[in-house]
Amino acid sequence: MNSNIRINHIYEQCGKEFEARKITSKTGSDACAKKAYKVRKRTVQASNEQVRQRIVNPIDDMKEQQFLTVNEPTHSD
Repeated sequence: MNSNIRINHIYEQCGKEFEARKITSKTGSDACAKKAYKVRKRTVQASNEQVRQRIVNPIDDMKEQQFLTVNEPTHSD
């Protein structure tokens, strides 16, 4: 069902005003929607990279650690 109500909104990306038909509208033009999509995509990629680094770094740190064998003394007296 369509509504005849018009709501004034502001673009998320550029800050310009537009007339929306729905309360949930965040972009009023295709160009603004594409810019917002690119920003969301970059944010997701950056987040994924941070998670990957947090997983990989502890494994690399453990590989660099020296472990004692059964025959090695724990301390020297």
